[in-house]
This record gives sequence, C-alpha cells and structure tokens, in this order.
Amino acid sequence: MSAPKYSSSNYDSAAARYEQLAQKYTGENAYKYSDVASRQANTQAKSTAESEGAAAQNLARNAGYSRARAAEEGAAARASAYKNQYANSYQNAYGNINNANNAALQARGALLNGAAQKDSNKYQSDSNRYGAAMGAVGGAFTGIANAIPSDETTKDITAKTDCDRRREELLARLRG
Repeated sequence: MSAPKYSSSNYDSAAARYEQLAQKYTGENAYKYSDVASRQANTQAKSTAESEGAAAQNLARNAGYSRARAAEEGAAARASAYKNQYANSYQNAYGNINNANNAALQARGALLNGAAQKDSNKYQSDSNRYGAAMGAVGGAFTGIANAIPSDETTKDITAKTDCDRRREELLARLRG
C-alpha cells in the first residue's frame, strides 16, 4: 500500500467550468447583455409612449385644441413617456440579467467549493486508511519483536532447559 496522493480532479473540472461562466457573464462579455436589455426596454417604452401620446392627444382635442396643437401635445407626451419608460425598463431588464448572471456565478462557486471539499475528504479518507494499515503493520512488528527473546532471556531459558543439569537436579531431590 503506497501513501495516498492528493488529487484535485473534481476541483479542477469545477474550476474550469467556473472560469468559462465568469468569462461569459463578467467583464467585456457582460456588455452584450446590454443589447438584450435595450431591446426589452425599447419594446416596453414604445408601448407606453403610444398609449400616453394617444391619451394626451385625445385630452387636448377634447379640451378644444386644434388638430395640429393636439398632435403636438400627443407627440410631446409620447417623447416624455418613451424617455422615462425606456430608462426604467432598461435599468430593470439589465438589473435582472445581471442578477441572473451573478446567481449563476455564485451557484457555480458553491459547486467549486464543494468539489474542493470532495477532493479534500477523499484525500483525508485515504490518509486515514493508510495510517490505519501502517499502524496495524507496526503493531504486528512490535508484537513479533516482543515475542522474540532477548539475549538475557535466552541465556536464562538455556540454563533452565539444560537436560543433563536438570536431570541431575531432579535425581538429587529424589535421593534426598
């Protein structure tokens, strides 16, 4: 069993995807979303301007203004409504797009952190398993080393197991 090696493969793939999204949603690339916001704002502003202009023209006509004067009032109301509505709609649309992009980056960032933690946990688990195996091997060697007698113990055992001497000792006891 070899010592575990740290692998950051999960983190590396998550980091690569995060980088792709960051390049897509931030910096100069983020300005392309201003076109989307502009189109949405333009559509909403035109609709609002038409209805405001028509209402202003009808009011002016009903108030007794000439057709030309009523048309002028309607055009002024259209321009003012378009300008106000476009600015509000653009800010809202761009803000929504920006918020969605930031949410995508934050979600990918959470995945990035999770992938790093996954790699770290795997390494820690492998290290623990390796440590346990090495501890078992070390324990076995310690047990074997303790079972092997030292020179002093060997001398004592040899002296006690000398058959000739032991026999003489037992015969002496029997004789009294």
